[in-house]
Amino acid sequence: MAASELVANAVVHTQSPLQLVAMFDDGRLRLELHDHDHTPPRLRTDEEVGGYGLKIVSCIADGWGWEPTPAGKRVWVETLG
Repeated sequence: MAASELVANAVVHTQSPLQLVAMFDDGRLRLELHDHDHTPPRLRTDEEVGGYGLKIVSCIADGWGWEPTPAGKRVWVETLG
């Protein structure tokens, strides 16, 4: 579910090439979505309508975040395997 939310967010908000990377190490699954858009992801407030993808990710994952990259950004999510 986290992968589909990351991809859906990127498709809707970036209109750029995407790369989804999955890694499993030390009992932890890490998914990274790389895109070519420099705009940071934004967790919407409860008062805003729509855009619940990152809220869903934050509820089902052990952690998530993002980092800028030379080409755009990387949004990641981690869960215990």
